[in-house]
Amino acid sequence: MIESSIKQCLPSHGPAPRRNSVGVKVGSILVGGGAPIVVQSMTNTDTADVKGTVEQVAALARAGSELVRITVNNAEAAAAVPVIREQLDRRGANVPLVAFSPAYVRAGALLALYTTPTQAGSQAAHWALEVLANHEVGQKV
Repeated sequence: MIESSIKQCLPSHGPAPRRNSVGVKVGSILVGGGAPIVVQSMTNTDTADVKGTVEQVAALARAGSELVRITVNNAEAAAAVPVIREQLDRRGANVPLVAFSPAYVRAGALLALYTTPTQAGSQAAHWALEVLANHEVGQKV
């Protein structure tokens, strides 16, 4: 039944050909690289509103969303993300979250993850210490 409804929505020449791309794992979901198309949604809550965002993400996951995008447009929203993830995990809503900054998207980026200068500096220092300790970057020590 659903398959016939989908076919009715396609143009008479059939679906557009998919372009070749490299697959990327987002949590346990493979996006691109010939993987099936992923059902994605985006919240319309203020991400700093942990309760509202958790409720909306959980509802989207129950409705079949395989990946949910959230906006991280300020420090309060960034601080809320780990709390949101923890509460979703406790509910069993293991849908991957993708956070982006709308300012970067308006400037032309396809996707831009939010980070603070402190977070970026901390990660750079971690990598530098690994290199100085003669370890490969990313190698478990």
